[in-house]
Amino acid sequence: MADAWFQKDEYAALRKEVESCMAELATLEKVVVGGVAAIFAWVAKDGIHAGHLAAVAWLVPTVVALYGGLKAKAIESHLAVLGGYLRKIEIAQLPPDSKVEGWQAYFEKNSPGKRTQVTREAWVGLLVLTSLTSAIGFAKSI
Repeated sequence: MADAWFQKDEYAALRKEVESCMAELATLEKVVVGGVAAIFAWVAKDGIHAGHLAAVAWLVPTVVALYGGLKAKAIESHLAVLGGYLRKIEIAQLPPDSKVEGWQAYFEKNSPGKRTQVTREAWVGLLVLTSLTSAIGFAKSI
């Protein structure tokens, strides 16, 4: 009996951690895109008065986008580990003749990595677009 209670509490705690990671991803996406846009807006508007600092500032958004993509990948990897373990807990808790399979098994079967793939493509797109814009801006500022 103690094992079932432990798994129930552990499951609830891990689900909260999943929710926290998803919220962190959403915040990361907003902050990175906003930061990149703000830096580009500043350097495009006032960069002419900043001299050599503007040349360096044109490269900062690429670093910000790269950091954001790597951080998102780290969170995604952590979510995959959490999801795998949550699935094990669900399997352990379901009776053998259960008509449901648990959320993790259902999710993996019906949405295998769709959001992850779109998110990866968006990060790569942001990095490519940011790199091109940075390169053009840098070239014009020197």
